[in-house]
Amino acid sequence: MTTTITSSRSRWLAALLATTAVVPLVLGGCTVSAVAAASDADAATASVEAPGDALAPTEAARVEAPAAELASEPAAEPEPAAEPSPAAPQAELVPTAASTNDPDPQNPLELKFTLPEVNAHGWYTEDLVVSVRVTSAISSTAIVEWSTSGAQTGSGESIGSASIPITTGGQTVLTVTATDDEGNTVGPVTRRIKLDKTKPNIALLSPAKPVYRLGDSVTLEYACDDPESGMNNCGATIINNTTRNNGYVQVLDQLGTFEARAHGANEAGLFWADPHSFRVIADETVAPTVDVQAPGGHDGWWTGPVTVTLTGDDGDGSGVQRVEYRTLEGGVPGPWVSVAGATATFPTAGEGDNRYQVRAVDWFDNVGVAQTVSFPTDATAPVVTASLPEAGVTVEPGDELVLDFDCTDARSGIEVCEAPVANGEALDTSELGTFEVVVRAVDRAGNETRLVRSYTVAAADVDGPVIEFSARAPEASGWYFFGPDVTVTASDASAMGIIEWRIIAADGRVYTNGDRSGVTELTVAGFDFPQGVSTLRIHAVDALGNASDAEYLVRIDGDAPRVVVTSPAEFGDFEQGAVVPFAFTCADDVSGVASCESSVGATLPTDVLGEQLVTIVATDAAGQSTTVELAYRVVRASDPAPGGGNGGATGNGAPHLASTGAGPVLPWALLALGLLVVGGVAIGSVSVVRRGR
Repeated sequence: MTTTITSSRSRWLAALLATTAVVPLVLGGCTVSAVAAASDADAATASVEAPGDALAPTEAARVEAPAAELASEPAAEPEPAAEPSPAAPQAELVPTAASTNDPDPQNPLELKFTLPEVNAHGWYTEDLVVSVRVTSAISSTAIVEWSTSGAQTGSGESIGSASIPITTGGQTVLTVTATDDEGNTVGPVTRRIKLDKTKPNIALLSPAKPVYRLGDSVTLEYACDDPESGMNNCGATIINNTTRNNGYVQVLDQLGTFEARAHGANEAGLFWADPHSFRVIADETVAPTVDVQAPGGHDGWWTGPVTVTLTGDDGDGSGVQRVEYRTLEGGVPGPWVSVAGATATFPTAGEGDNRYQVRAVDWFDNVGVAQTVSFPTDATAPVVTASLPEAGVTVEPGDELVLDFDCTDARSGIEVCEAPVANGEALDTSELGTFEVVVRAVDRAGNETRLVRSYTVAAADVDGPVIEFSARAPEASGWYFFGPDVTVTASDASAMGIIEWRIIAADGRVYTNGDRSGVTELTVAGFDFPQGVSTLRIHAVDALGNASDAEYLVRIDGDAPRVVVTSPAEFGDFEQGAVVPFAFTCADDVSGVASCESSVGATLPTDVLGEQLVTIVATDAAGQSTTVELAYRVVRASDPAPGGGNGGATGNGAPHLASTGAGPVLPWALLALGLLVVGGVAIGSVSVVRRGR
């Protein structure tokens, strides 16, 4: 359908409101009210192209107020009007303001709708798209605004044209307005669109059985519903094609196969039917039977739950209405479980007898005889024991190794219990090697258990365990500055018995000890070792009593050597040219002194005035060293010593510490001859301890 709308300026309409008339038009099945001026030969008009019945008879657009009111109120449906005269307008007018000062301008905008043709019932039955296009006589650009309400809601705008899909069933009201960039407007114009894409809901409620006795009476019952367009008609037939009302009673007085059918159509013209076929037969009293199917068992037993299928058979009778089954435990039946139709399936329970009763019932309520079936189930495998240990056993060639084994099953019983030899017989030990022994048991249900053991035939073990040591590497000197963790590994062809360890000090006494049974490895912690040279002794015994001994030497020296200066007795100021004897000793109580040297000879150099420095370096056998630095000052022989006076040292005999430049030191503060420097620290000296690598 194509609808074209044009409108004049609103002020022109306002001037003519007193003489306007509402003229109803009927165009192609659509009623349209148009507004025209009674005395104006140039009244604005609109034309509608409407193939078929594109709009419902009550869906005419009309103009009954200025544009402001039209924008706020959707078009209403008018009362039926008389047939219009041929000269009547062909579409509604929407007068709006024009863009010029012409006292009687024409609206340059034209609004056109394009819709698919509706069916004979005024409904669409498929999704559709409404096309809207605006043209302008002055080539202005118009904005099209649209909105939908009712069954489908939405809104949008676009330039010049719009395509609005309608996909929701029911009645949707589409409202369109257009405005150009000069201020000219068209609309609002509305269209009511009716869409129903689904067939009605038709259900035949009775008769519902597939078979009836000759002479039975059945009541015809049915239901019809359509949520979108609503029902137009609804009815049903039985046996013949005569439509009957709900509640109609039909006497079945003929043998044969017949049909009942509910049918109906909705307001959109869509039709649907629900047929049901049934038989009418003579009365019969033979009950149906049941066939039982299940996966095969093993010797009358099953190893787990199975699915049982029941199939009812009523021969030429009324047919199987339902199949039923129930549990039968200890002779006590449970409630019947009914399954509609001729076939039913159910799973059996877990272990046990799993006994059931089954039967079938036909449509004439003939009940079959309960049939008892059972599915004995054993899901637990047998228990197997053997005399061989799980870790295996080692024997010598020719030794007697007897295999004792047993198989038991608590439910279905043992069917197979076998091993390489009979129970209580000896295994073959004539060849060297490791051999596998499998004891296999199978119960009557088919559950299987395999117990695997092994034994080794080997020559007599007369050797003790092999003992190995591992620890971090010592210093380059072969000494440790602190004790290492020592890992001891003992391996043997047979199982280990015990590993014993001792740490023997240099003087021969046992410093510490311990033991572990049934292990092949242990670690002796580093803090267990004393200073000096000690020996880790290991005594390992295997399961056959074979023993081995091994030793691991550990040298530990964690202390640096000591330096003792014996001459001069004190360090301070010495006269230039004086002869000052210089003597010292080095000592180390653990690894011993490897070297003891100084930076000068047997006398201190006094030929150069000023501060002087003497260095002593002591190194022990472990690689640790101590450095002692001693400072003194050489002064002129004629210079008075600080504090007044002259003399061999510093005038009054009070030396200065060359390294600090301190003032006089009282005689009681001086170190005596034979001063011991521990770690190389003394008056007028700096000591540095170094560990070699």
